[in-house]
Amino acid sequence: MFKEMRRKDRELDIAEAKEILKNREYGILSTVGENGYAYGVPVNYVYIDNSC
Repeated sequence: MFKEMRRKDRELDIAEAKEILKNREYGILSTVGENGYAYGVPVNYVYIDNSC
């Protein structure tokens, strides 16, 4: 269903990803628009009980 990750050297395991979410206040949600250009949107999030 999902494409294989292109940059395997950047892949995080679940424990590393959770640690980042627990210790930060904001992140950048990055995606690709309809025109094919990538863009990022800064977001604040809450991580409580293993859920965002």
